[in-house]
Amino acid sequence: MEIGIFSVILGCALALLFFITAFFSGVLSVFFFLIAAVFYNFTYPGMFSVWHLAAFTIGIVFLALLEFLGSYAGAKLGKASPYGFWGSVIGSVIGFFGGAVVGSLVGAFLGCLFGEVVFASKTMKEASKAGFVITLGIIVGAVVRTLICFGFGVFFILKLVNFPSEVF
Repeated sequence: MEIGIFSVILGCALALLFFITAFFSGVLSVFFFLIAAVFYNFTYPGMFSVWHLAAFTIGIVFLALLEFLGSYAGAKLGKASPYGFWGSVIGSVIGFFGGAVVGSLVGAFLGCLFGEVVFASKTMKEASKAGFVITLGIIVGAVVRTLICFGFGVFFILKLVNFPSEVF
């Protein structure tokens, strides 16, 4: 019984960590759910099937691609050059350390602006349009990623609540 309470507390802590990280990084949040599901399977065999764990793993790969594709689609729609695209990726990563969501978005915009103006020799108007559309693509990707992660979270919590009463 002691292990059961510990695993429920740890699982709920991982689920809370998931909800906190869902907007920042879909890959990281689903990874936390995968760890929690594996932990629960060791504590209570049969709680999650192999298919559930495979779905979490596929979700990690899909969300990693979604993060990249949001930027890529924005670059294509905004007619950004490869310099602008890679500038936005690098700026997004650097900006993340400056302030998570806002820093990442501002970093992506400024990185694209820098790449377009300095390396692709575009005008400030063209570069700012490309930067805006790339940033919009990142926002759309983040919203979709958050909705998918929320779905994973609801599934996880429902699975936990509906498991036989020996967990609690």
